[in-house]
Amino acid sequence: MMRCQRAAELISWDLDTRLPMAQRVGVRIHTAVCGSCRRFRRQLATIDAIAARFMSKGMTWDRPTIPSSRKDALRATIIDRLGNES
Repeated sequence: MMRCQRAAELISWDLDTRLPMAQRVGVRIHTAVCGSCRRFRRQLATIDAIAARFMSKGMTWDRPTIPSSRKDALRATIIDRLGNES
């Protein structure tokens, strides 16, 4: 049976191009029994649909800015939580 890593590669490629029949069948069989890969396929399809909608509207991505004070607070929280895990 196909491994998840290979299935994930083929699932990703399948969004961009039509896979050969043998690979399509292999992915379908794998996703029929593997919930994680089914979920991965749905997630990629959702991302693909959102990106297509985003691009069709001529939208652009403006990188959000985070104020320095907020960055410092987040950094302190992360360091504190990492220190508490030991």
